Amino acid sequence: NAAEDGLPEAMEKLVSMYREAEGLDRDYDKAIEWQRRYVKRMKEVVENNPSSDSNLQLLWAMADLISYYMEQNRYEEARQQCEELEERGNGASDSFFVMYSLYMSPKIEQGIEMLGKDADDSQTLFLKCCEFCKREYEKNKSPLALQMLTQSYLELGRIAYGVGHMTIAREFYEKSIVYCRYLTEEYSQYRYRSLLSIVLAEHAAAECFLKRYDKAREALEEALCLACAVYDEYRTPDLCKS
Repeated sequence: NAAEDGLPEAMEKLVSMYREAEGLDRDYDKAIEWQRRYVKRMKEVVENNPSSDSNLQLLWAMADLISYYMEQNRYEEARQQCEELEERGNGASDSFFVMYSLYMSPKIEQGIEMLGKDADDSQTLFLKCCEFCKREYEKNKSPLALQMLTQSYLELGRIAYGVGHMTIAREFYEKSIVYCRYLTEEYSQYRYRSLLSIVLAEHAAAECFLKRYDKAREALEEALCLACAVYDEYRTPDLCKS
């Protein structure tokens, strides 16, 4: 009843209940429908009583809705939401949500392309994300900007690798490695070292195609050492994958 009455906290909780099967049958479609209603309600709250807290709550709700759409391959809806999130993030001068939308936008276009529909060029969009993140890092020294840079260059490497442009792929992977090394040197969080091991391994594959086997072995040995060291310390599922 509280969710039906438009109480934001109750609506958010109901979304979680449908997604996690907490007292209700798991239903992703209903979770998305309630997340949409939650976003709509937060827009009303912000319009009637704007505050930094309510606006932040709205931006998070929109970001979550994008990820829920993508989980269900509802890319067209994710695209619309992503465009609005970038606009609202810029309006609120919130670089986190601008970076998030810029990073998600090319991934959405890749999903649209997989469905056989017309899509924007994901490589161009990733490069746009890189440029924004570089400026943000130079301005604020944000670890998030470094992480987004690492991941965007990794995705650019994957795109080039996928179409057989190995020299270009290697260049993108090398840029990703540079920024990820900054992350691991400045911040000791295990996920950054795990990310570096993944980038190094994919870089090694490109080097193999270019018959630069010594470089490939060097990258792969470092990747394995990183992954093993971090796994021995943390033993999390994502590190098993690494």
